[in-house]
Order: sequence, then structure tokens, then C-alpha cells
Amino acid sequence: MRGRARAAIVPTKSVLTALLLALAAGANAFADDRSACAELGRPVDERLAACDRAIGSGAVVGGPLATLYSFRALTHFSRQDYARALADLDAAITLEPARADSFTQRGILYTRMGDLAAARADFDTVLRLDPRNPQHWTNRAFVHVRLGRYDEAVADYGEAIQRSPATAFAHAGRGAAYRLKGDLDPALADLDRALSLDPRLARAYFHRALVFEARGDPDRALADLRRSVELDGRDTEAQEALARLDKGATTSQGSEPRSEP
Repeated sequence: MRGRARAAIVPTKSVLTALLLALAAGANAFADDRSACAELGRPVDERLAACDRAIGSGAVVGGPLATLYSFRALTHFSRQDYARALADLDAAITLEPARADSFTQRGILYTRMGDLAAARADFDTVLRLDPRNPQHWTNRAFVHVRLGRYDEAVADYGEAIQRSPATAFAHAGRGAAYRLKGDLDPALADLDRALSLDPRLARAYFHRALVFEARGDPDRALADLRRSVELDGRDTEAQEALARLDKGATTSQGSEPRSEP
């Protein structure tokens, strides 16, 4: 009797097989959720659901959990749910306080939210953690421009250019900062260099147009503004500048039609 009882509680081979298959299916589903959470090509709602399941499983800790929070923050950001994105990035940074990428992501989020002081503080931290990456310098430089700290922006763009001399965006950014502080000659040199590196950089045309306008060359300013708008039809600032200069050119030339380039 005792032997029969013992035999009854020993799983058969088929039960063990079924159990192992169930465990494997659960593990695969969990692995699939982690992969889907990080798969940026997936629809946002699918990624968010996968991130929620992976984070809520309790099976991920430490650095891997910080990574999941960062990916979920990206989904919230794309949905313009900035409060939830910020909460996830705070959680990621708590888990891994020496991870530069999380501070970069949060700094970009703060910039989008208009909290420039917080953005600058995060980019300061990023540069303490990883000063070799030129993108980190351009991120902080952009915030300096928004804050009206043009000398500091010029310096940060210079650091980026020193580390990566062929980065068109850094030359364009420094050219814009020079223009905003009234230094037109170095502004023009940087913007020319940016466009030699990337002739499709719309904002470089925009800023160079304003340099030409300030130097009393409206024809070249108009040509650059037209090119800027052609490359980026969503840039309302360039459209407004073009309309303003176009109106001035039409007034000065009378009512004769003007040839488009």
C-alpha cells in the first residue's frame, strides 16, 4: 500500500514532458516580451504591452530591468506621455546611476518638456560619465543655445568638433551660436563647412540665410531660405523668414514676377 502511494506521487514521463514544455513556453513568452519591448520597429502599443509584462513579471532585476524601463520610456515619449516617460527614466537611473544613456534620454525629455535647467544638469552628468562621445557635447550645447548662453554653446560645439571634425550638425550648431552672438564671419565659415559635409542640412541653410541677410546680401539669403524650405517643409521659422524676405524683394522690384530658382 505504501509502495502504491509512493508510486502515485511520482510524475510520469509524459507529465514531466508536459511540465517542461509549459515552463519552456513561459520562458519563451517572457523572452519574447523582453525582445518585443526593445524592438523599435514594432507598433508602439505592442511594445508598451510587452514592456509592461516584462517589467511586471518580477523576473528582471538590476541593469536588465533598467534597460526595460528605458525602452518603455521611449514608448511613452513617442505617445507624448512625458510624465510616465520621466517616471520610467527616474526608475532606470535609480537602478543604474552611472549609466550615461539614461541621463541622456532624460535630458532630451526635459528639453522637450521645456525644463532646460534640469536638462542641463542631466547633460552635465552625462559629460562627467562619458566625455568622449561628441553627441553628448552637442546635446548640452543645444540647451545652452536655448538658454541664451551662446559662448558656452560655442565652446561645447567646439568640443564636439574636436572629437569628430566631420560632424555637420556640430558645425551647423556652432555656426548658429556664432550668428546669435553676432559673430558673422566665424558663423559663415562654420555653416559653409556644415553644408560641405551635408548639403541637405536644412537648418544650416536657414542660419546661413540669416547671416547673408545681416551682411546685406538678400539674394543669397533668399536662395538659402528657399533651399531650407525645400528640404524641410515643416520648418515654420524658415517659411516665415522666406515670406518676409520675399515680400521685401517684391516691394523693391515692383510688381514684376520674380523667377524661381
